[in-house]
Formats: sequence, structure tokens, C-alpha cells
Amino acid sequence: MNFLYKKKILSLIIEGGKKTLESFIKNNIWDECRIFICDVVLKNGLKAPKIGGKIMKKISIGKDYLFIKRNF
Repeated sequence: MNFLYKKKILSLIIEGGKKTLESFIKNNIWDECRIFICDVVLKNGLKAPKIGGKIMKKISIGKDYLFIKRNF
């Protein structure tokens, strides 16, 4: 992150796996997240990481929802 800051890269989109996302959450180095929720239940695999923040917007997309959260 320091390298990106020194290069004046101040915005970064992360679409990572469990460890990558949890690292950003744990170190509190995120500003906004987008969470898609649908009615399909996956019984195998890894659970999505828990993330706090405040829901700024909820958008309906067909039967699915997009939640936009901000870290304050």
C-alpha cells in the first residue's frame, strides 16, 4: 500500500479471495465495498468475510440485491 501511495495511486479495486479480503478488512484499509446477495445458497466452499461499515445504498437487480457499504 505504501508503494501505491508513493506512486500517487489513491484508488484500488480489490476482487480477492478470502485471505486478501480479510487482510484489507482486518487492517481497516478499505473505504467502500459492494456486496451482492442472491437467493442461491452455496453449501460448499468458504464463507464470505464479515465486514462492518454503514449501508449507503441498496439496489434491487432482478431477484438479487447490491449493497454498497462505506467504512466510516
